[in-house]
Amino acid sequence: MDKTQIAKELGRLVTDGRLLPEDVVIAAANPSNAMHDHFTWDDTEAAQKQRISEARVLIRSVRVEVTSSVGQFAVPVYLAGGEKSGAYIQTATIRDDADASRDAILREMERVRNALDRARRISAVLGTQTDIDAIIAIVDRFIHPDARA
Repeated sequence: MDKTQIAKELGRLVTDGRLLPEDVVIAAANPSNAMHDHFTWDDTEAAQKQRISEARVLIRSVRVEVTSSVGQFAVPVYLAGGEKSGAYIQTATIRDDADASRDAILREMERVRNALDRARRISAVLGTQTDIDAIIAIVDRFIHPDARA
């Protein structure tokens, strides 16, 4: 993948500082466009991929109200299994499994860490003052409790 060429192609599609995904698809439909090979052009295959994506959204949308000693929460019924298979696991089935519970929380904290890192980079580019580094340090200590700071 030539990221430079793709960036140029995307830049050509910007209008008034905005980029529409629909415009990207239209441009990428041209087989000579650098973005062309990043799309599934077989409609049957693309439709199946879209349905899988919709299924993932549906799975992640299911919540259940749970009351604990800490409070009442709406929590996902299914969590990403962390396996390469893309399977989801029922939250209730790992509740009593210390290793599986820790793995699930670590996956969630990694997502938090990645979002914070992205926010830090954006904050740096936009020149806004934040305390993101301090929050990242706390998350890092949670993810890697044995690491020395």
